[in-house]
Amino acid sequence: MVAALGARLERAALHHLRLRRSCCAALLLGATATGFRPPLIKSAVTVRCAASISGLAWDADAEDAPTVSLFTKPGCTLCDDAKAVLAACRAAAPHRLVLVDIDDAEHATWHAAYKYDIPVLHVDDVYWAKHRISEDAALAALRRAAEARRTGDTVAPSPGQPNATRLEVVSR
Repeated sequence: MVAALGARLERAALHHLRLRRSCCAALLLGATATGFRPPLIKSAVTVRCAASISGLAWDADAEDAPTVSLFTKPGCTLCDDAKAVLAACRAAAPHRLVLVDIDDAEHATWHAAYKYDIPVLHVDDVYWAKHRISEDAALAALRRAAEARRTGDTVAPSPGQPNATRLEVVSR
């Protein structure tokens, strides 16, 4: 009896997969043979997690320490790598680390701009880097930012700031 139930469940699962695959193919191909046309989607639907990871990850004792903003979301392993590099730099280049969860409703603007490029990093609210960072590059950037704070200057943004909104297709 248990074997028969297992076989029925397996058949049902395979049937579900076939239906799902054919529906996805119809949506992707436009299903012109059947006359089915998928609806025009003007904006992407985003599934957002309930638990936010936004907030201060660590603070610095020095008043002139720069603030690094790490634009991230739960489960981002590249973001974890960037955070580990920044943690390794804390003693040599003190800084505050603020995590900005782009999946939070209040960060919808950042989500629209950075959804394809996290991690994205800002130093003192100026774009610095995306994806991967090295410890040497992080130390250099943090020291430049600390020096700029001491002298009252601002750090110029790095080239290549992501902007996913320019990649979005609005109409066919």
